Amino acid sequence: MHSRLCSLLTLLLSGFFIGASSGGESPVKIVLVGDSTVCDYPATLPTRGWGMYLQEAFRAPVQVINLAKSGRSTKTFRSEGRWAAALAEHPAYIFIQMGHNDSHGPGRPESTDAATEYTENLRAFIRESREIGAQPVLVTPMVRRTFNEDGTPRDHLAPYAAAMNAVADDVGVPLIDLHASSRQLLLQQGDADSAAFSNAEGDRTHFNETGARAMAGLVIQELPFMVPGLSPFLAKPVPIEVYLVGGQSNATGQGYLANLPAGTAPDRRVLLFHSGRPHLDSGAPPLTWLPLRQASESPDRFGPELGFGNRLQELRPGTKLALIKHAHSGTNLHKDWLPGDSVPPESAGPQYKAFVETVEQGLAGLRQIGYEPRLAGMIWQQGESDAKGTEIAAAYGTHLKDFIARVREQFQAPELRFVYGEVLPPPNAGEARDLVRTGQAAVDENSGGPLSVPGARLVKTDDLDHRANDPNTRYPTDHVHFGTLGTWEMGRRFAEAMVRGGILPEKTTR
Repeated sequence: MHSRLCSLLTLLLSGFFIGASSGGESPVKIVLVGDSTVCDYPATLPTRGWGMYLQEAFRAPVQVINLAKSGRSTKTFRSEGRWAAALAEHPAYIFIQMGHNDSHGPGRPESTDAATEYTENLRAFIRESREIGAQPVLVTPMVRRTFNEDGTPRDHLAPYAAAMNAVADDVGVPLIDLHASSRQLLLQQGDADSAAFSNAEGDRTHFNETGARAMAGLVIQELPFMVPGLSPFLAKPVPIEVYLVGGQSNATGQGYLANLPAGTAPDRRVLLFHSGRPHLDSGAPPLTWLPLRQASESPDRFGPELGFGNRLQELRPGTKLALIKHAHSGTNLHKDWLPGDSVPPESAGPQYKAFVETVEQGLAGLRQIGYEPRLAGMIWQQGESDAKGTEIAAAYGTHLKDFIARVREQFQAPELRFVYGEVLPPPNAGEARDLVRTGQAAVDENSGGPLSVPGARLVKTDDLDHRANDPNTRYPTDHVHFGTLGTWEMGRRFAEAMVRGGILPEKTTR
């Protein structure tokens, strides 16, 4: 992943755009290399490939040339001279989606082994694209619409998607993970509803216009971040849902990457923007849009952003998601996060000011690369520092209600959903602790009391693992902070609560 991340950061930070010039717009040619799920079809047939709809995403300077051909693999696309024809177009970009026909059984002329021949073919495509000055973009093959008995997609293409991901990471090329996006969309649809994408009864691979447009949409929503050189040529900004992350030490996060179960990894389709030291140190540049990664006080730790981002993407397939995080350990709501009484927050506390600045920079960055951000929700884990005295603790509910109102006003997002978690789980006890938790409960949208805030939801956390229980913990008595599995699960619960209230508001906000 390091090579691909460095390549993305270079493109995003340098502002380099292939095909753009100060003297006016030059033609920008995109060639599509693929199979029957990508290629063009005559109007007389019901079958459609997603490549037929990519042109609609761009303004006139961009020309999409769809050279994808039904039944071809990485092997036969080259052996038939089609790859040479793609290079002969001298395009600025070559989008490559292969794998369906490579996965056919041994002995078929088009089949290749994912770990060997398929991988080497992709590397050759990339090398030869670069030799003519073209930018290769890999697109993992979407899943077929077949299901196991338990309702999960039957995924024969996983080895090819994994191989393509590995190649992209190794050589540092942009990758659009259509395999992951289509799999989650298919999982949400289920067997019966997935037929709405089919070109013919019984066909589990090919698409009608509805299905092909859905696949094209999954590709297009990745373009501003993965292929920023094309952003100036988009016909319109690409919608993206934005979620904010804030709070103190359980929001910065005390989970340890080394303690996560094998195979657990951030969903890199989700984007993350975070503040920097002394607040957060992810091991990557702060105040820069990145693929989802840990963002805590040190690069070996993570907060709720990982479980939240992963689960939210599962619950919102087909939607591009972004997180903006600012959190600081040991901070309180009544002073540090005080939202003040005005917009801009001149009378606000230092953490609220830093939070607003981080969010504003993140939103501006999304717009700059071609997205249209919609602020949809915020997750918040905080309150421990307000439980150090009964007077402040008793006012926590009022302070939290005011905080939510000010955040919504600050960012012109009146319907923003606000999800937050219980603090100081047992064995923690005490009057001040109980007062903070009482205030938390009172703000929940279902409390029925005067502090209740519509769209605010309190998440139960008392059963989550603590840092004291982590393997090889250096904090055997720490029951204030959630541990690795507790932090991961807390994020997932936040995502569940975020969508539990029904369809998120569609109104575009700042």
